[in-house]
Amino acid sequence: MCACFERHGYTVLDPTGLPSLVLLQRLRDAAGLWCEHGSMVLNLLLCRSRPYTLFSLDPAVAAAYPAARAVLGGS
Repeated sequence: MCACFERHGYTVLDPTGLPSLVLLQRLRDAAGLWCEHGSMVLNLLLCRSRPYTLFSLDPAVAAAYPAARAVLGGS
């Protein structure tokens, strides 16, 4: 999935690989922003007033996943 976004000119951020202040500044200043459902959304609530798009798994579909994949989408 990351490669698809990068091919379309997006920068993919790993929230575990950036200092908190840098991450929040990048999220705040982004012209376009896509985010998975989960804890990353809380960072957006802290720093963002402009619109963003949120991906969310359908709970009915996610319920059929194997137990090892239960945390997909932030659980």
